[in-house]
Amino acid sequence: AIGSKIYLTISEAKAPSKRTKIYFETTLVNGFSAQHDHRVQLGLGKNTIIEELKISWFGKKENTMSYSDVKVDEYNSIIYDKQKVTF
Repeated sequence: AIGSKIYLTISEAKAPSKRTKIYFETTLVNGFSAQHDHRVQLGLGKNTIIEELKISWFGKKENTMSYSDVKVDEYNSIIYDKQKVTF
């Protein structure tokens, strides 16, 4: 969803105590008269474990949801579920 904020906590299999946090905000355009793929791609580098994925969905109120079953090296379909929203 456009305007949503993504927070990702990742780590390496060899050093699970060394965590890295990534932040990304979705946008509609990336330049003058240009659009890009609406799918979000985040580079993990050597990190192979996604510990936590939080999405702060755009809207009137900030709706934050956590996802734990996220796979590495493939597209994951993440769907906004009103029943699981925390305030």
